Amino acid sequence: MATKHVAQWLRRWPEALVLGLAAWLRLTYAFGSHPVEDEYFELLALRGLTDHVLPTFPSGLFHQRGLAAWYTLAPLRYAFGEHIPLLRAGSIVLALLLLVLVMRWGERAAHRLVGLSAGLVLALHPAAIVNVPRVRFYGLFILATFLVGMFAWKSARAPHRPRAHIGLAIAFGLALFAHEEAVLLYPPLLMGLTLAGGKAYWRTRAAVWVQVALIAAVLARGGVELAANLQAVAPLGLGGTAKPYLEPFADVADKWGVYRPFYTSPPYLWLSLPFALASLLALLRVRRMPTLHARLVLFLALFPLTTLAFLVFLAGTSWREVRYMLFVDPFWVLAAMLGMWWLLNAMPRPRLRLAVFGAWVLFIAAPLWTPAWNAAHTIGTDWQRPFHFVAEHRQPGDRILTPLVQVCAYTFGTCDYYFREDGFEPYVIERDGAVVDRWVGAPLIQTPQALEALLRAGGRFWLVADGHQIGTRYRLPTQRLLMEQFTLQQTFPDGLRVALAEGWREPPTYTVAREPNLQSGDFTLRRFERTATERPAPPPLHVLLFWDFPRETATAWHTSLKLVRRDGQEVAHADSAPANGLIATNERPRLPLLDAKTIALDGLPPDYYRLDAVVYDPLTLTPQGERLAFEWLWIGQAPPTPPVGLTHRWHDGLVLKGADPLPAQAARGAPFTIQLYWGADAHPTRDWTASVQLLDAEGRLVAQDDHPPLYGFHPTSRWTPDATHVVDTYTLTPPPDAPAGEYTLVVLWYDPTTFERLSTTSGAEMAILGTLTLD
Repeated sequence: MATKHVAQWLRRWPEALVLGLAAWLRLTYAFGSHPVEDEYFELLALRGLTDHVLPTFPSGLFHQRGLAAWYTLAPLRYAFGEHIPLLRAGSIVLALLLLVLVMRWGERAAHRLVGLSAGLVLALHPAAIVNVPRVRFYGLFILATFLVGMFAWKSARAPHRPRAHIGLAIAFGLALFAHEEAVLLYPPLLMGLTLAGGKAYWRTRAAVWVQVALIAAVLARGGVELAANLQAVAPLGLGGTAKPYLEPFADVADKWGVYRPFYTSPPYLWLSLPFALASLLALLRVRRMPTLHARLVLFLALFPLTTLAFLVFLAGTSWREVRYMLFVDPFWVLAAMLGMWWLLNAMPRPRLRLAVFGAWVLFIAAPLWTPAWNAAHTIGTDWQRPFHFVAEHRQPGDRILTPLVQVCAYTFGTCDYYFREDGFEPYVIERDGAVVDRWVGAPLIQTPQALEALLRAGGRFWLVADGHQIGTRYRLPTQRLLMEQFTLQQTFPDGLRVALAEGWREPPTYTVAREPNLQSGDFTLRRFERTATERPAPPPLHVLLFWDFPRETATAWHTSLKLVRRDGQEVAHADSAPANGLIATNERPRLPLLDAKTIALDGLPPDYYRLDAVVYDPLTLTPQGERLAFEWLWIGQAPPTPPVGLTHRWHDGLVLKGADPLPAQAARGAPFTIQLYWGADAHPTRDWTASVQLLDAEGRLVAQDDHPPLYGFHPTSRWTPDATHVVDTYTLTPPPDAPAGEYTLVVLWYDPTTFERLSTTSGAEMAILGTLTLD
């Protein structure tokens, strides 16, 4: 007898191979990856369970989600402490047990190859590899859900056997207390029991009592949810959005767009096609006494179909991830396998049927190997690493601001402030008149005013967040305050940052703000602000740039601010990542993205200068687009006001504000200069060229000097009404043979490409500056 059993077990080597493959993939992930962000919530709850018997957070809040899972993992927590890979191993055991049940049901319902194939596809399921081996509820939730289906089928087929009914009630209760999403099992469960057992099932007393038990479990789970919510009453008066469970028929197309690629793209498309076809054929045969095989296919299909319909048509718009279908995926896979087996039933030769079925399974499983391998070797983000950095460098009295309060509390036992501006509403509660986060009980900091008050009170504050969080969970004023007050200390993989504020520092006073809307490649400089520079020994120049760019950019671009003198030579520059390194361009931030730069002005002679901006790849130094000249400014003691005031105006906004005293006479053949003071009362639309001319009594041209302002350094199209006036010098040389006498000095503007003259607002082509005598 013992030899017979050994032989039977040896014949099970294919099943053992599938289980070994599944175990290896999941253990590789469990021991090689860092905890995901949400795992820290569960680790805190497990810590509370060992201390208080109930899974509670440091805030004192009862953690109702995954309640059954925490008591399943509690023995491991007592035995091994907080050794995360070993805690994850508990979920892996449950996942392997699920595969055993799937393979067993497939074999009994159809053929051993059907069960093996379903087990193989589930073993290679990348979503299961990265979600189930976690310190979370997935392992127990998926197993209990599958047990619900198994016991429901058994109880419907043999309604007088009490063990199946008891198993159904227990499994449904476990699923509900593993995750509230299990309530979605109830509608397909009722339909499935009717399909499998018909009226005969509902005539049994056990069926009634099972329904009573199931409804009682739903009510009990609802009571737990209500109790948990009553102790976490949302604070009044907070604006924003929550995450409602139900939003009927809202964004249906968008929600379907989340799930459609998964089920309709290879290799899962080849599962979905026989699943859909077999389910449809079984549905069409419902009234014509379908075979037991067809009933089972339709029974299994009810669970994923109704769940998908709920998520697409009824669920809240925030609940749209493929992992929300994970708990019914075993039904989907097994139904597809049984459906394909049923569809191949018409083949005359059993061996041909096996060969076609096996080839189809390999056609699905082979492409899954690479994503399964990649999933198992996912490293993930080391969320604790920046907090360990803070622990090494913090001083007594230092406080921490972070949206990652769960990681902070897991590392330090508590956390000082929950720092989040947008989307915080579902995650806060009211305690003693203050709004705190629901997990740790850390006070909420949600506005720039609250942050400023905190910083002004004094002390050192550490900011820990990733760049995407900083770029999306905080609005522009808060991002600006972070850049002004915090200094980046360290950047870690996956965009995690640590920054430090050491007391309040007065931000720069920006006196000039403009909106040039200049484009360089995919980047657009929407706006800039700068500090004043027209003073003796000016302090450093602070410039704040506002960039727009495609949010899907994959490169972490850097920017360079360059100070250029009028001869085109660069005299200073400031190169860095935008947002002082707190936000990268490839982290999909809110736009515009702020970019603060500082340039020292020591030792620069008073003169006109230009600011240029360049966006470039820091690895290759390749510019993203053309260099942007966006601002012209005077540095140093402000230029003098015009000694001679003038008010000549041209169309397109050009204004002659004054001039130096004109020479009364000049020598023939000898050059003389005049200096004019230009400005604008509107934004000129073209780059005009000025021409200062010397005319004789008949209006004939005797001498002239034509050049754009500052010889092209400051084009008129970039003049603004509030800018410092442009002082430009013109040199004219009368010919040696010019007759002596009185001549007239005039000035005009023209387009250098078309030679079209710009008229004055009085309709003249030129403005008279004065007269001089040639001797």
